[in-house]
Amino acid sequence: MAMIDLIGGALLAALLAALLTPIAIRVAHATGLLDRPGGWKRQARATPQLGGVAVLVACTISATLLGGGDSRLIAILAGAILLCAVGIVDDFRALRPPPRLLAEACAGGLLWASDLGWNLTVPWWVNLLLTVLWVIGIVNSFNLIDLMDGLATSVAAVALGTVGALALANHDPAMAALAFALAGAALGFLPYNTSSPARIFLGDGGSMSIGFACAALILAVLRSQPEGVSTVIVAPLLFGVPLLDMGFRIALRLSTGVTLITAGPDSLANRLGELVTTPRAIAGVAAATQLIVGGIAIAALGMTPIRAALTVATVLAVGLCAAARLQLGSRRAVLHEPETHRYEPDLHRSGADAAFIEARSSV
Repeated sequence: MAMIDLIGGALLAALLAALLTPIAIRVAHATGLLDRPGGWKRQARATPQLGGVAVLVACTISATLLGGGDSRLIAILAGAILLCAVGIVDDFRALRPPPRLLAEACAGGLLWASDLGWNLTVPWWVNLLLTVLWVIGIVNSFNLIDLMDGLATSVAAVALGTVGALALANHDPAMAALAFALAGAALGFLPYNTSSPARIFLGDGGSMSIGFACAALILAVLRSQPEGVSTVIVAPLLFGVPLLDMGFRIALRLSTGVTLITAGPDSLANRLGELVTTPRAIAGVAAATQLIVGGIAIAALGMTPIRAALTVATVLAVGLCAAARLQLGSRRAVLHEPETHRYEPDLHRSGADAAFIEARSSV
């Protein structure tokens, strides 16, 4: 498949997403699938949440036209559609974590059954477990960064572009077509998500399905690499920004005693917002960081295991230092800001949110 075909597929997906998103906005208003202000949701008005459907439909049409009947393509799209449906239900009914995790585990099992999971030289059940945990980790890390206009979509587009380039280098046209189609669809949706105010959000249906597609594509592309330790070590860098953000949140919550499922403004994007004032700028910084980390990941795949491990350790150390610096700056801001601006429990927020505020105020 020529590069011009992949570019054409990405442009087609972008055009379709741009045309389908206004339809998704109207459907969301008609069905009441809106994200309403309250708690940590600070948008000025109720906002449609069906953006992920427009992205997924646009990607499916473009990738199917380019990738044909590749069985891997069908398996990945089937898993994405499953999680999109679960995410839409979650947007309607606010599902508890167990049903969501079960759906993600089933999607991971589908990947493994379709010969798209980890294939290390270990017992089959270890590869199955690693595949399920990989899918759960990637899906939830992407869901967690979908908290600011344009942030998740921008990071996903860059990560998918990197994976698509790797697939192209590995002579895997079907996976390259899917990666570039999804990246194009994300970019076609982006203007509606970054308008002021945002006209539509991805919603959980979008974040779960796109996160799953990213997880599956990374595994599919890495299977074309020679088996070895380098592949396992480098894989997380291909989705480095969301995974680092999730790790930062988990560490912060464990240190403050706040439950992991509580809502709260403790992401790296929120910390970065104290230095960069607009959501678009924050999304740009995050996307640029993902581009750099993804490039390092591709370079590390050609290294020996020891050099790859040292490279990943260096990237991780730099990321942790940057996260710690952002957290320290945030803590100083809380300590020095006027009392009227400090975090205080709000009777209009949920009890979980109030508990988070109280815990953060004591840090």
